[in-house]
Amino acid sequence: MEVVVKSIGAQVIENHENLSGADAIRENHLLVQGLNDIDALETLKTLMSGPRSIIGSAVSGTNELWERTIENFRQRVVVDNQSIAGHEVAGHTVLYNQLAYAYELGLMLVQGHVIHPNQPIQYRELGMLLYRHHLQDEKENLEKGKFRNIWTYVTKLFYGKWIKIDDLDDKQKRKLARKLKLDTTNLLEFAENDNADWDKKTVFHAWEHDRSAEKYACVFRFLQNHGVQPSDAAKFIENFSDKDHGAKLGGIESKDRSDNRQNSTPKPLSENAIKQRDEYKARGENPANGDVIELDKPDKLPDTVQFGRAMFKVVGKKLVIVGYDALEQAAYDKHVIARGKSMIEAEKVALEQHQETEKKLDGAAMDLGRALYQKLFDKHREQVSSMLEAGLNSDEIAEKLLGQLGMIEVVQNNTNHLQHFADLA
Repeated sequence: MEVVVKSIGAQVIENHENLSGADAIRENHLLVQGLNDIDALETLKTLMSGPRSIIGSAVSGTNELWERTIENFRQRVVVDNQSIAGHEVAGHTVLYNQLAYAYELGLMLVQGHVIHPNQPIQYRELGMLLYRHHLQDEKENLEKGKFRNIWTYVTKLFYGKWIKIDDLDDKQKRKLARKLKLDTTNLLEFAENDNADWDKKTVFHAWEHDRSAEKYACVFRFLQNHGVQPSDAAKFIENFSDKDHGAKLGGIESKDRSDNRQNSTPKPLSENAIKQRDEYKARGENPANGDVIELDKPDKLPDTVQFGRAMFKVVGKKLVIVGYDALEQAAYDKHVIARGKSMIEAEKVALEQHQETEKKLDGAAMDLGRALYQKLFDKHREQVSSMLEAGLNSDEIAEKLLGQLGMIEVVQNNTNHLQHFADLA
């Protein structure tokens, strides 16, 4: 009789379908726990291509397998970086193979599964991993379908490191607490409110993704959109070349960004954004600017050319334009808006610096006035008393005292201090 040996993945699916919840969890946990790294990955592949109910289920053990598989990938990244830094191997070959493997894993995460018939497609396993890595906003946007490149979330999971919360200063803890949407008033205990059910990391560690790796999201999207298989990904990257965007990894990233800019619908500007844009444009092309010169349109310039960039030279009192490049209005607007923004921001900085200087001077004047009036009062106490008995008011007393010192102008410029001076009596 032929003996059929079932794969671990097949056994997990069978347990999931035939055993009660508690029994299935126990049996599948024992099966998954004893796997080596290679078998763990193969089992994960089997489960991710299995029945929809398996995906993201605690009963199936996919959560544990994903955490283990991703952590193994991160360790590979560390080893790869050390090899590249030590010039032990060809750096680009190591990186391309690493990206091909990340692409293979990522494909299993980005092939969405419908959780509820009346809700939009969600990515159950990916959402679970985002949640466990404190990427709450990303998880919410994923569930609502509010993302431009889902591979950005994959790179945030695959590339990064866990940091100990105890190693953060108060400012960093507050920033993290706000990100996790937790109470920031108790910095010593805020982490305990998080996912205490996932191992030890969620209580004492925070996930910090590597922002420099986010560019790989463009590469992964390009590979997926062009139907590249994981086994061919490294070779595809190595051989890629585009006359407009370049070759290899950089060329793919540039081409993907360009393709998706062309295919995307620009988000409508808000009223405030439109108002600010118009303000920048008006400032940038204002005739009052020293480098904005208005001339009559030359007869040689075709009516079809409305925007452009010219080269010129000055000959005596004449301006000689030697060639020009026609521009689209969008290019002209971009230039003028950038100019205007730079000017306005520079003026704001100058104004803030001036106001700060004036504030310091006003404070110094106040301090000087108080000291001056106190010294005058102490020195002429008896004279001030006599004047008060004679019925003089505060302004008259101060004017007489300072007038004796040739300081009448001080009285006129410091009326607030004069009142203070009279109050001392």
